[in-house]
Amino acid sequence: GFQTNGPIFSSPCLFNDNLLIGCHDQSLYSIDLSQDEQAKLKWKCVFPSMIYASPFVRTHDEIALVGSTNGCLRLIKIPTGEIISEIELNDKGLFSSPISYKNLIFIGSRDDFFYCYKLFVNRINNLLLRNEGEL
Repeated sequence: GFQTNGPIFSSPCLFNDNLLIGCHDQSLYSIDLSQDEQAKLKWKCVFPSMIYASPFVRTHDEIALVGSTNGCLRLIKIPTGEIISEIELNDKGLFSSPISYKNLIFIGSRDDFFYCYKLFVNRINNLLLRNEGEL
């Protein structure tokens, strides 16, 4: 098995040989499953608070969408664990899992609102999030 430093409430998410696990220890883990004998930690991304919700994978651009309980929503490059973009929802706890459709990201918050963010590429080719409003 693979041990974390806290309980796991989120469902694991699979992308190729990467198993993504959100944890109460404020970390998103990427576990490499390519070796049949043993799963190994590929990378770990530490968040500002606990992760309750399951990650969502955008398979076409190899990005995981992950939210934490303090309102931090991140886009993470799955092969490397690099944080591509991050937005703070001002302590509006994210307990639901994000989902993506085309270039939109949807997520519910503890403040009774459902948010929509738009992915766009800026002039220096960075993928960023922009708030499209409350739904």
